Amino acid sequence: MDDKGWERYGAVGGIVFVVLLLLSTFMVSQPPHVDASTLKIAKYFLDHPNRILASQMIGAFAVLGFVWFVAHLRTTLKAAESVSDGLSSLVFGSGIALAALGALASVPNAVLAYAAKQKSEIITNAGSGIVRGLFDVNLMLGNVLTILLGLFVAAAAYAMVRREVAVPWLGFAGLVVAVIAFVAGATGFFVTKNNGGVTALGLIAFLGFLAFVAVTCIWMLMPAHRAPAYRAVPAPVT
Repeated sequence: MDDKGWERYGAVGGIVFVVLLLLSTFMVSQPPHVDASTLKIAKYFLDHPNRILASQMIGAFAVLGFVWFVAHLRTTLKAAESVSDGLSSLVFGSGIALAALGALASVPNAVLAYAAKQKSEIITNAGSGIVRGLFDVNLMLGNVLTILLGLFVAAAAYAMVRREVAVPWLGFAGLVVAVIAFVAGATGFFVTKNNGGVTALGLIAFLGFLAFVAVTCIWMLMPAHRAPAYRAVPAPVT
């Protein structure tokens, strides 16, 4: 693959990530609230096992597109920053950590849906506590994921404010998304009752993150904004 192809496919990978993650998220009905009974949680998975499994599988493929996008973003930033600047490493590290935790976060729900499909006693015997335990693990992973999301967006947005990639206004918007993500993730650790405000904050952070990635990718695909790292360099004269 030539440099131009790498740049194009790296940005397309981010768009594929956004599309697949939106599909994965909204193809299933709204999950039970944090304070739902264990029986209600079990019924949710028993009623929709195949759809939930498909959702988690699509989400896993979405992670692949995000990893490609993050690798491309790192190359773009590295070409623009100074030798002593480590911002590209922070963006890359937080992006890979976010991808890894995102893949891991799909496991609890996938286990419950798989058990429901098998009619396993894990899910049919809701009183065992396993259902509630896995459901709560999923909630806690979601909080950590939201905080990591905030770190990735904040790092990438700061690079935009410094004009290393994309445009400053997108960077300032990203910083707002990052703050919302930090607040939503931190607050989620202490919420034990249904709270529409916290849920709304989490949704805003999630959709803001996807919009941030999508707009960044679209900007990267514009020929006039081709990254310095991918511009042709004349071959040395021998």
